[in-house]
Amino acid sequence: MAAYRLSEKQFLTRSAALPEAKLPLGPGNDPEKSRKAEPLCGWRGKVPEAKEDGSVVGADTSSKGACPEMVPKYVKLGMIGDRLCGRPIHRSLGGIDRRPVCLMHSRGPQKNQDEFQKEIDRILTEASAKKTVADFSRFIFPGMDLEFHSFFGFRSFHVDCDFEEATFTDKANFYNVSFEGASFKGVKFEEKATFTECHFGSRADFHGAIFIGEAAFGSQKETFDRTRFAGNADFGEARFAEEASFEGVEFEKASDFSKATFVQGTNFFRTEFTDDANFERARFGGETDFSNARFAGVANFGDDAEFAADTNFDGARFEREAKFKKARFVEDANFERARFGEEADFGNAKFAAANFSNVRFEQDANFSQAEFTVGSKYMVTTFTHNADLTGAKFAEDAIFLLATFKQEARFRGIILGRFRR
Repeated sequence: MAAYRLSEKQFLTRSAALPEAKLPLGPGNDPEKSRKAEPLCGWRGKVPEAKEDGSVVGADTSSKGACPEMVPKYVKLGMIGDRLCGRPIHRSLGGIDRRPVCLMHSRGPQKNQDEFQKEIDRILTEASAKKTVADFSRFIFPGMDLEFHSFFGFRSFHVDCDFEEATFTDKANFYNVSFEGASFKGVKFEEKATFTECHFGSRADFHGAIFIGEAAFGSQKETFDRTRFAGNADFGEARFAEEASFEGVEFEKASDFSKATFVQGTNFFRTEFTDDANFERARFGGETDFSNARFAGVANFGDDAEFAADTNFDGARFEREAKFKKARFVEDANFERARFGEEADFGNAKFAAANFSNVRFEQDANFSQAEFTVGSKYMVTTFTHNADLTGAKFAEDAIFLLATFKQEARFRGIILGRFRR
């Protein structure tokens, strides 16, 4: 079909080639500057520390010692650097782990789920008591015995949760979970990830997350408690290998999907963006649906965002500036019945077939230097302010039947295949 349309095999190959991210050393590793805080883990002795020369103080990294995995070090004021995990070593079968690590960081499939659950509960209880972050970073979450069983379903977390660089080897079910704040930065979801009817409080960070299975944040139900992001939501550079649904989701603060990759279909039907929504340089490989979506802030799909399959903005409402400059629509682009409350910028955009019928532009509409390689329709379209089509190229039909231009319309230098009024 089009460039950037990746098969699942290609997606997995590229994802596997990504370099392993590592947290930088911070001031928490300097013995003279470090704040003392008990670790949120099973280790009850001295907190293991990494010295500047790379040596380790306070931890035995042999198979009989403590887990050497580096994790964030938190105090009440936030993260102050890295520390060693320090949990007891878990003996996994088959040499799956590259080095001896604890139960929580082991990739071994034979994990005791009851013990794993107890440690999760303990971390949450201790974080709540000390008013700090619940640290699940780099944990390897095992598969569940029951399809709908989850460590986290139907829970409310009254502390920030850090899942950074964790791996979910089976279905990740966060259905109806409430987070005070959560970081899933760099997390790898190997099967379906469910976040329907979730509430995210202060922040939701999915930057660079990899969804190998289906990603479900929205729902097709008519009556349901919508997934809601009350704080900023960051999906920048996230990768979605299968269907991704954000249907009906509410983004109350800024949302960032810049450089995100959607390999298969993407659903933002009836999604509410109360603040700015950034999709710069995003790649949509499958059919994309933004129909009846509401953008109350600036909607940015510019700077080479690409839609490789049919794209639907039917009935979408853009209440602030809509930026589609240099966007590429490889297949049909449908904006029928959309409403643009402020400037709509499609300058230098590239379209195959484009439908802007029954669209209302309340402010300036810029299509200068835009290219249309198949037909384009502007039937019964209303341009309330200036309409700029300077240098636009229409390879086939350009239909402006019953279109209304209430102020200046610029057609200087356009290149026409067939043009109808």
